[in-house]
Amino acid sequence: MTLNVNELNPETLDKLGLVQKEKRNYTFTAEDVKRHAFRVMAVLDKLDKSERKRVLAHCTKLNDV
Repeated sequence: MTLNVNELNPETLDKLGLVQKEKRNYTFTAEDVKRHAFRVMAVLDKLDKSERKRVLAHCTKLNDV
């Protein structure tokens, strides 16, 4: 006896983890993230690597508040 997945009801499919989830629609795309990252780094162009790291770490702390 074989079972066809297409014949199962949605509840059973969900319990088995076979339900296809809807794709997410991102309004903030990966390209947007990349563009904004370059803009932020352009502001920090006068700093060396360790200074940028320190400033960005501080920005992350401020963002978490």
